[in-house]
Amino acid sequence: MQKTQASIYLLLIVYGIAIAMVYHHLQPPNKYAENPLADANQYLKIYHHFKSGEFPYSVRHSYHQRIAIPWLAAKLPGEDAAQHFFLINSFFAVLTLPLFYFFLSYFKVRKEFILPVIIYFSLHWVGPFRQNAIDPINLDMPMYIFEMLLILMVLERKYIWLIILIPFAVAVKELALALLVVNLIYTLFMKFFFKKNTASIPWALGLLITGFATSMLINHYFPSPTSGMTPWRIMAFHIRESIRHPDHFIRWLLSLFAATGALLFLFRLKFRGWHSEMESTVTLVFFSVSGLALSWLGGMDYTRLIFIGFPWIITTILALGKPSRLRFFVAFGVSLIITRFWMTLPVIVLDLSPYNAWMPENASSPWLIGWTFLALACLGLMALLQFMEKKNY
Repeated sequence: MQKTQASIYLLLIVYGIAIAMVYHHLQPPNKYAENPLADANQYLKIYHHFKSGEFPYSVRHSYHQRIAIPWLAAKLPGEDAAQHFFLINSFFAVLTLPLFYFFLSYFKVRKEFILPVIIYFSLHWVGPFRQNAIDPINLDMPMYIFEMLLILMVLERKYIWLIILIPFAVAVKELALALLVVNLIYTLFMKFFFKKNTASIPWALGLLITGFATSMLINHYFPSPTSGMTPWRIMAFHIRESIRHPDHFIRWLLSLFAATGALLFLFRLKFRGWHSEMESTVTLVFFSVSGLALSWLGGMDYTRLIFIGFPWIITTILALGKPSRLRFFVAFGVSLIITRFWMTLPVIVLDLSPYNAWMPENASSPWLIGWTFLALACLGLMALLQFMEKKNY
């Protein structure tokens, strides 16, 4: 059995390398130089600082502490920054695949569902390979790994390993800090709501303190010369915008559909007795809901933010929904078509209108209506299949 799993992991690594190369060859990258507001321009400043010791450290606030990936990219030989970022991110993207296989297996997702889920994950337009091809100067790829390891290590009580991992995760992106706050809330929730002592409050506090200490050290040694939006102000801003523009929540819902496809509708409307499930499932539900909340509050690029939590979301859907083979494979087939994996993404400069057909959060009204009809059609199809199965049963 262990030999078989090792073979699967190896095949997934080979598949990941192949798909990274294919999309790198086919997909033109964004033109950062023509868009001064692009995040990549800030990451390039960090890269050049580490590459040549350039002073001063003039990186915009909130971006200034995301040093891990630019530092690793700067260690590669040569001067092609985009290529260096692409290689570092591809390394993490490829590692995500065998870890995702392990993660799905850990939560006892049916074996015949695991590889199709990984294929969908790897081919999605905001996933770790296509997104890395069009936007190689990014920091998202290690976050897939951190979020899965966070849950696995919390459940297995491997806190020492988390202590070692957290400084790197926080140096990648401050999202790691938010997830450590979620972990503390989860620990308190398990202790006082479920009366379980299995989750360690002292360790949860220790992990969070480690994350904050890392953030403070980075801010000390790599300060930003500009003031900027803190994560809390960003959340407050998006809450205000959601109140002022109710359509933002509709766009978020459609972005959730865009990220998960028809697989979203495999969940059960009534999770009977979900609270009596094993602790691992309760943990998964808690983190998935928290991740979705963070995606709503973290910015307007909803589809990308939701998809970062895809391993949690799809595992929750399959572990609790327990869909039949028919419904799963129909949902998978439809979802794979929605990814349009055979197409290249439009190259973005300042105008986001080419993304109307790809991102509901940016879509004009006609495209938003189209996304709505597509989502309702998938929901109707899944509901019809479930009705037919119940009738036959």
